[in-house]
Amino acid sequence: MKAGERAGQVAVRFPPSLLDRVDALRAERLDEPDRSTFIRELVALGIEVLEQRMKGRK
Repeated sequence: MKAGERAGQVAVRFPPSLLDRVDALRAERLDEPDRSTFIRELVALGIEVLEQRMKGRK
């Protein structure tokens, strides 16, 4: 994010089973990120993977 920019807020609801999986993975991290930070990292990683897959299809 550029200096002075504000992050947009997105509210999402996850089923308990998905939150359990997120929390289990998060608990294994040595840096102990909070849930919001970890979910942002997962979304960024998912987007990166999807973009790479889509490039391979062109």
